[in-house]
Amino acid sequence: MLAAAEEAEAEAAAAEAESRAAAARARAIKLRREAAVAPPAEQRVEEPPTDPPVDPLLDTQPVEPPRRHGGGAAKVLAASVAVLLTCAGAGASGYLLWHHHTVVQREARTAEFSAAARQGVVNLMTVDSAHAKEDVQRLLDSSTGKFKDDLQSSADDLTDTLEQSKVAIKVTVQSSAVESMNADSGVVLVAARSEAAGDAKEARPPADWRLAVTLNRDGGQLKMSAVDFVSN
Repeated sequence: MLAAAEEAEAEAAAAEAESRAAAARARAIKLRREAAVAPPAEQRVEEPPTDPPVDPLLDTQPVEPPRRHGGGAAKVLAASVAVLLTCAGAGASGYLLWHHHTVVQREARTAEFSAAARQGVVNLMTVDSAHAKEDVQRLLDSSTGKFKDDLQSSADDLTDTLEQSKVAIKVTVQSSAVESMNADSGVVLVAARSEAAGDAKEARPPADWRLAVTLNRDGGQLKMSAVDFVSN
């Protein structure tokens, strides 16, 4: 009986060994097949991941940068042009108003200087022996500065001379032109004609005169400060 048990045990061991050998052969055949089908290791290419990596700590998806639209730049440019045009229009309007004001102011000042010079020449050259004192005083009232001081110092002698002359002279201003001026002073060229009046009218022919009248503002009024006779 002992011999039979040992024989059975030997047969079982042999069968297990044969089973293991068969399994080993099957595994080797499978490996050879896989090696024949798969490409060499150096030819394998790893495909890049299609999705962006996710931060495991934040567990959030990457944020795409904001998109810029070309229309916004066009709107900004159009608005800038509109502002520039508005400012240019306002500047032009302001300049026109300033220029108009300057022209109007200059025209008014020119008229003021011309009127003062014309009246000054009439006061200077129109005389009447019958009204000598009044004529001299009118001349003094329309003068200023050293010119007035000189007239004032000789006013009595001038009055006596006119009274004794027994003449009357009338002066008519024919034209005037402002040569230069500012707010308070200027020079005006005046053309005038003098004619004798009364009994001396036939004895004295008309005479033409050219005068350069310097004016200065005195107490808000333009008055003669110098008179120069200009040759024709």
